[in-house]
Amino acid sequence: MKRIWIVVPLFLGVATLPSAGQDFHVVASRTAVVRTQPDIGADDIVRLARGDAAACFTDEVTKQPEQRNRFYHVRLADGRTGWVSRFTVRAHTGRIPQTVPTPAESPVEVASREFHLAIGKPAAFLEIVNEGYIVGYDQRLKIPAWVQYRLRQQHLAADRPRSNAFAIDDRIPEPGRATLIDYEAAASRELWDERGLQPPATPNIPIYARGHLAPARDLARSDAIERSSYLLSNMAPQVHSGFNSGTWSALELRVRRWVEARGDLTIIVGPVFLSSEQQLKPLKKEGDRLDRARKDKVNVFAQPPTERQIIYNVVGANQVAVPTAFFKVVVDNSDAENPEIPHYRELDRDLKKLLVSVDEIERLTGLDLLTALPNEVENRIEAIVADELW
Repeated sequence: MKRIWIVVPLFLGVATLPSAGQDFHVVASRTAVVRTQPDIGADDIVRLARGDAAACFTDEVTKQPEQRNRFYHVRLADGRTGWVSRFTVRAHTGRIPQTVPTPAESPVEVASREFHLAIGKPAAFLEIVNEGYIVGYDQRLKIPAWVQYRLRQQHLAADRPRSNAFAIDDRIPEPGRATLIDYEAAASRELWDERGLQPPATPNIPIYARGHLAPARDLARSDAIERSSYLLSNMAPQVHSGFNSGTWSALELRVRRWVEARGDLTIIVGPVFLSSEQQLKPLKKEGDRLDRARKDKVNVFAQPPTERQIIYNVVGANQVAVPTAFFKVVVDNSDAENPEIPHYRELDRDLKKLLVSVDEIERLTGLDLLTALPNEVENRIEAIVADELW
């Protein structure tokens, strides 16, 4: 009798009890500098703000937090290690809590939420409130599902130097957030070489950029607000050459010009993951993924075929999702009964060709936008495809 073996792919979650060894972590009681060596003169790695935490190494002999020269030996969330003065942190037993408590919102956070979300918001995501913008964060994909902010003419600042203060957002539980190392891995060209693919022509520019959703230039009205734009909770991987540094940047500039002309806009932006039948075919030089998989005898899960698939790249150890497209909805707030909206699904230089309805964006993303508008107004304007750009 012939036997048929059926292999079912299964993801199994297993919880392991703590070992007998004791874990420790430190929490900054004020600004704490993590240094390369246990010496006040050593180079800085990063500064911890009050309340920031880092895992602490355990001394094998004493079974207490490892110290040298009155410095604790610590591991940061992005994997880097260093030393922090014990006078600027407090040591605690146990691992860093993986859940973030929800403190009462400050008056600034309450005012920011009321201001930026006046026309409503999508729901069902971890909501992160910043003074300059609001994020609906997807912890599974490690990128925003949406970012929404309101920009007025008086918010537009004169030229302010870019801080480039890229940083993890420790308000997000560690398993659900991206790190700087994830994006550094995304810049690797070795992967292209291994697969016989031709990388972009400029070798010193990363393949994937840490792409702002709320741009730093839109938030340059103060140092603190501008720096907040560099949190990784406001980033998604974007192809650097031609998109992040080209079309996306050009659209951001156009939005600022609209703010100058119209005075008060709300901008909603986020990622789109298109099904494979909607994606552009890959360039010939990239090869054929399936043929190469068969040639290299790469095992894939065999599932009954469906009409469409949604396939996307991930970068880094935390598997940060790479969107296949981005949307941007721009609302003129000057007339609440008849708001004007140009909106885009994905971008190239001829933006007019890419105008779509808000209904189409909602269909592609599953988001419900403009929820605070009267139903009649919301339904009417979301169904319209704009004829022209502003």
